[in-house]
Amino acid sequence: MQPLAGQRTLVTGPHLGAADTDMMAWYDGDKTAPEVIVAAALDGIEAHWPELLADAWSRQVKAWLSEDPGVIYRETEAVLTA
Repeated sequence: MQPLAGQRTLVTGPHLGAADTDMMAWYDGDKTAPEVIVAAALDGIEAHWPELLADAWSRQVKAWLSEDPGVIYRETEAVLTA
């Protein structure tokens, strides 16, 4: 079996926080409009990005990855309990 890249198949992994959809209706925090997520995803595909950070939350989480895990836990708790 040939890898997808070898077949010239682009795989783009979109990452997002909460989108304003029925599935997230229970969530009271900030949500991104679905059309914003879709537009970002299409832009990422057109740009041949293997990874797409579709909203502010996913960009923040990505930035936290290089931090001490304690920072992530404290800042996430502060956001979720605000």
